[in-house]
Amino acid sequence: MPIDTTTILLFKTDINAISDAITRLLNHADAVLRWSLDTEDKDCVLKIVGENLHAQPIVEAINSLGHRCIELE
Repeated sequence: MPIDTTTILLFKTDINAISDAITRLLNHADAVLRWSLDTEDKDCVLKIVGENLHAQPIVEAINSLGHRCIELE
């Protein structure tokens, strides 16, 4: 039986509109299978589904684009 390595991560962000930079970052990340951003939520929740994901590199990458991003637990 194969081991399920799918990970779902949720982040609180200040991203109120999807930019080209965010799209490029997440669409070109090999481990990311799909992602969504809920701009209607007060926390602008970013949901990322992927294989063997780790939150810290994502937080650092989003923050390096000038946004605030923290993992929701």
